Amino acid sequence: MALTASDIARTRASPGSSALLFLTDRCPVECAHCSVGSLRGGRGITDWPRFTALVASLAAREAIQVVAVSGGEPFAERRGLIHAAQELHAAGKHLVLYTSGYFGGTAAAGWAAEVLRRAETIVLSTDRHHRALVPDEAWLAAAVLARRSGAWLIVQTLEGEADQARGLLHRAFGPGWAGWAEIEEQPGLSHGRGADWFPAPPAAGPGRCGLVGTAVVRYDGTVSACCNETVIMGGGPARLRRTADSAPALDEALDGFAEDPLLWAIGAAGPAALETGSPQGGLCAQCWRVLDRFPPTGSHPFVDALRGLRGGLS
Repeated sequence: MALTASDIARTRASPGSSALLFLTDRCPVECAHCSVGSLRGGRGITDWPRFTALVASLAAREAIQVVAVSGGEPFAERRGLIHAAQELHAAGKHLVLYTSGYFGGTAAAGWAAEVLRRAETIVLSTDRHHRALVPDEAWLAAAVLARRSGAWLIVQTLEGEADQARGLLHRAFGPGWAGWAEIEEQPGLSHGRGADWFPAPPAAGPGRCGLVGTAVVRYDGTVSACCNETVIMGGGPARLRRTADSAPALDEALDGFAEDPLLWAIGAAGPAALETGSPQGGLCAQCWRVLDRFPPTGSHPFVDALRGLRGGLS
């Protein structure tokens, strides 16, 4: 079943229905605007039993319908990617792969094709930073492999660069490309090396956070309650991170996020609803202030009231 960008967004907005497997910190492309600061020499999987246990837990968790795999560049972690794709596909999960497409011009294209065939959706990045490092011919070869796999293709690019992405798709497939691909423009992220290129997000008004229920599981056992890149890399409030070295520990971490009354309220009503005065900064900044005000240890009347409210609604 092909998953379009809107399908993925709807699933992510349903808490606990999707997860992101962050496969590696390694990336041979090293884009100047990388939001997680990945490098050619970045860390990858070193504890194989722990990694396979984490994948097994994701595969066995019935509520999770969609698992996205990213990094870093997931195709730079061959053994881990092949294993994850096999296990998650066999468990009936809808697989979404994020990649720069660098492998299109390398010997990796052979085994990459086998992985691509297990995916419902392939998100292929291109923008002025990627194109400076991934030759168009390599990207086009990756796009053709994605098309042959039968997966839906999402070409992700920066805001204002859709024309360049459209031109690449036309070169690869001709005028009929829209029958199996779409272009998704994204704002630049001011995390990692992206902080040197893009401003911080503008102030956000009241609004729920639709991403706080999409957990991120890193290859090293770090589990995050959301996909904020700074949080994934170890920053932000500690309440947004847990660790897991086994399948039961990952289940406990995911259940803990789901049962946290503050995270539930942020997802249901938005962090601005838990602050006094006018909202300041983006949703993430608002969320972090709320979490800093109410640490995870001890009891607080407001948090207890949220817990009771949720219990009454469930």
